[in-house]
Amino acid sequence: MKFRRWILSLVLIFTFIITNSHTVFAKVAWPSAPGISSDGGIIMDADTGTVLYSKNINTEMYPASITKLMTVLLVLENCSLDQTLTFSKEAVFNIEFGSNHIGMNVGEQITVEQALYGILLESANEVSNGVGELIAGDQESFVALMNKRAQELGCKHTHFMNANGLHDKQHYSSPYDMALIARECLKYPDFKRIAGAKSYQLQPTNKVNEVRYLNNQHKMFPGRKNAYEGFECGKTGFTNQALNTLVTIAKRDNLELICVTMHGNLTQYTDTATLLDYGFKNYKNLPISSQDPNLTNDYYLENESSFKDFINGETDYSFEYDKNALMVLPNNASFSDITTKITDVKKEAYSLTANIEYYYDQDLMGTQPLTIKKKAPEPSPVDKLSGEQPLIITVIKVILIIIGILLIGFIALYFYARYKVKQRRRKRRRHYEDDYDYLERNRRPRR
Repeated sequence: MKFRRWILSLVLIFTFIITNSHTVFAKVAWPSAPGISSDGGIIMDADTGTVLYSKNINTEMYPASITKLMTVLLVLENCSLDQTLTFSKEAVFNIEFGSNHIGMNVGEQITVEQALYGILLESANEVSNGVGELIAGDQESFVALMNKRAQELGCKHTHFMNANGLHDKQHYSSPYDMALIARECLKYPDFKRIAGAKSYQLQPTNKVNEVRYLNNQHKMFPGRKNAYEGFECGKTGFTNQALNTLVTIAKRDNLELICVTMHGNLTQYTDTATLLDYGFKNYKNLPISSQDPNLTNDYYLENESSFKDFINGETDYSFEYDKNALMVLPNNASFSDITTKITDVKKEAYSLTANIEYYYDQDLMGTQPLTIKKKAPEPSPVDKLSGEQPLIITVIKVILIIIGILLIGFIALYFYARYKVKQRRRKRRRHYEDDYDYLERNRRPRR
């Protein structure tokens, strides 16, 4: 009896070890995340949008002047850099006393590019008001545009009340939403160029005869107190209610990271450095085409039903993918840890588009766009004539053209006939007048 119990115990222990060993082996291990002092923080991969670190990323907090990233985004989307901005009284004076400004005057004119330097380097509140009026006509309409654009980007915890980030209880955002906005800004090379400028000289204007010297307030530039290797650009923010907020973009090799910290108490730079170190130390960005062998061996074409149905046995087709698409992975992971999903399949007559999404654990790490094209049949002469329009429309057009030509011809003939009739009448009149003159000249006098 004891021997049976001993055997049963060994079996149970062995089963437990095997089961738990399998669980540990199958579980995806994310790198151990650091702690930060700021109440909210995020690291997002700029290329894929993958979140690599999160702390209260969907918590609503006051953003302060990092709000201006949305203002700048709308400027980049709606204005040309050489466009002229004229400051109104409302723009100049509708800011808090003592808040950031660069001393613009009512009626003063600068270019949009100069305005962006004022906003991104010196966080000028009156300049933010001015560009809002330039785009939307007034500040209220511009704020509505800001909120609309935030929703379009997928921001679910953001509501703006002004263009500059000055405190309002109904003006809030979240670390995740601010990272989304910053990522959208990075699509414009002018953003990185201007936001990454250490200083700028605003030349004399129609109201000011002196040069104004602008200095970027971000402290992670080389040579500054909190210098960081790979720093590209960013935006600072502070109000008494928001405390310190900071957006930073840095890049090493081909890994570009967006870091946002919110509601920090003088810890924004140390927290940002901690998070960026974590990201660069633990993650890598790789071309999907070099990692996914199934892109080149027809695996997806043979195993994805929607692709097979579209090709339907044809051999004359092309399979195209983006060789520059990237995926982000932890350094201790490999492609074998990835699962894939086909999404956004859209079919047309001779082309199909779709995305392959790559997941590590439950997180999206990258997306590969695909296009399959079939060769369209050669168009018949009638098709060439009609193009993409139905044949009946083409026939009607031809008939109308013929009728138009005939009508023009009839009108031309009508006026030509009238001209000929008038010409004959003139000729007869001249003959009559000539005959009359002859008779008058040769009439014999009466005796």
